Amino acid sequence: MILLVSTIIILIPNKNNNVLAVDEVKLKNKVSKDNVFAMFLEQKQEDGTSTYVANESNNWPEEGYIFNKDKSGCMDSDGNKIEEEILTYDEVNHTATIKTGITAYCYLYFDLKPLLGGDYIIEKQPKGLQETPAVEGDMRRFQGLDVNNYICLKDGSTCDKSSDNMYRIIGITDHGKMKVIKEKSIGNRVWDNDIESDVTWNNSDLYKYLNNEWYPTLNQNIKNMIESTNWKYYTGSSANMSAKLMYETENAESVPTVLSNVGLMQLSDYYLSQNDDVNCYSTACTDTWMYRSGGVGESQWTMMYYGYYSGGHYYAWEVNWVGHAGQNGLNVMYIVRPVFYLKSDITIEGGDGSSTSPFTAKL
Repeated sequence: MILLVSTIIILIPNKNNNVLAVDEVKLKNKVSKDNVFAMFLEQKQEDGTSTYVANESNNWPEEGYIFNKDKSGCMDSDGNKIEEEILTYDEVNHTATIKTGITAYCYLYFDLKPLLGGDYIIEKQPKGLQETPAVEGDMRRFQGLDVNNYICLKDGSTCDKSSDNMYRIIGITDHGKMKVIKEKSIGNRVWDNDIESDVTWNNSDLYKYLNNEWYPTLNQNIKNMIESTNWKYYTGSSANMSAKLMYETENAESVPTVLSNVGLMQLSDYYLSQNDDVNCYSTACTDTWMYRSGGVGESQWTMMYYGYYSGGHYYAWEVNWVGHAGQNGLNVMYIVRPVFYLKSDITIEGGDGSSTSPFTAKL
């Protein structure tokens, strides 16, 4: 297809189109009049560098590629680069359009789409991240004591371990969303002020505080990264079970949900942060990055409700300072570490997930 008139032409590859090997540096080399366009696809090399390879497919690349406008362009019949922008590419319909009044030969470059969110981190294979979920339907989780799951949510301030915007990645869903927990506690608070009221998570004072008072104080950049989620809030008087069964129990289809921005860790989040089979009710789970030592003041609330205990009192579940799952009255003061989900389309700016070089997230 040689363009000789002033018009708009849609280029659609077919079996008769041969890919032209265009030297991007020596654009003045004369090209064959048998070829009108060439496509080049970015490919990653084993050493991490990239190169472009001629695409001999009959179709425009769709999944996994984006059009590189800066590298693409056209030449005239003498092999001279046409400076005027006569080439456009429709990313939605996957068609190229050339508007010209002269003979033109065009070359189109396509870059690999950058991995975003959790997909980027999965590719980096940071220390402690599971290769596959332990439980069907669950996410990949960070397990053990020594894990590289630090992530800083960029809001204009510094990103180091002492930053207030430092979080830890609990896990990554198969859609690239990340479930994160705040590295530092936001203080000690009660689960609910009334120990004599039957209050599930969605009506508790702590739920209301996190979503109606704490969340609005976040930097707008961070709020824009958070994805509102249907949180399952389980009520149960037993946690004496394996990590896998704890997950299945807390996330059963019959468990109610509440749509909100912020929650707390589930008990299964804590169990599975050590390993797949541990029972943190019967065993002190301290071989996990989620464990907090330092005395009674380091016990952590979860969003799992216990219900009626005795003496007219109602309890909720916590992870105590020795690493056991336990229960206590709703009006007890324990540390609070907010949890939320990050959108799958956030950008990760380098880092290896260590405390000294955290992953850095931004929109």
